[in-house]
Amino acid sequence: MKNHELRLVANRFFILVVFQGFALFSQLGFAQKISLSAGAYNIEAESSASTSSTTTTGARKVSLTRLGSYQLGAQFAVSDPFELGVGYSVFYSQTLGGDMGFGPDISLFYFPLNRGAPSINQAFEGTRISYYETLRPFAAFSFHQRQFQSVQTSYSGYGLSVGSEINWVKGRSLVMQFNYQNLMGPNSYTFQFTDFRLGIQWLMGQK
Repeated sequence: MKNHELRLVANRFFILVVFQGFALFSQLGFAQKISLSAGAYNIEAESSASTSSTTTTGARKVSLTRLGSYQLGAQFAVSDPFELGVGYSVFYSQTLGGDMGFGPDISLFYFPLNRGAPSINQAFEGTRISYYETLRPFAAFSFHQRQFQSVQTSYSGYGLSVGSEINWVKGRSLVMQFNYQNLMGPNSYTFQFTDFRLGIQWLMGQK
């Protein structure tokens, strides 16, 4: 087995371990929400021209738009209307194959119109009433780190997101989210990543 094939197997094993870790978090009650989402992405990468004592390298640009952006995430209540999110993202150059980028995400979610929790409980004449908000729009500020399988290059930086949780059935919501990330790498590389994902969110503790 070649080195790049070994790296691919190791990376996929690591991703599987991360997914299992999120499942364990949910079973132990550490997270309030667990989500799995997928969608399309666009990459705009650029390196500036550089000059050394012997060579001059011109600027290079790479642009790519594909289906193949995936994320597994967990959200934790902090204080209304804020939630802390952690996730692990993977994207492929050929939807489910080809070159692979991957890395962790840390986000702070803000729910401007209502609280992040999907249900609201009220007591009325000795009766407890729970109702669910249909839409829970949010914005998020985030930190990301990405590594590429083929070139072993790492990028890191910050991002912004907007989207909404949509109440579906008790215990589950649909999620739609648009993300923009501006990342920096070695040798003056810049990496702008945008994606739009749709997913399902499981609400822990609600059956």
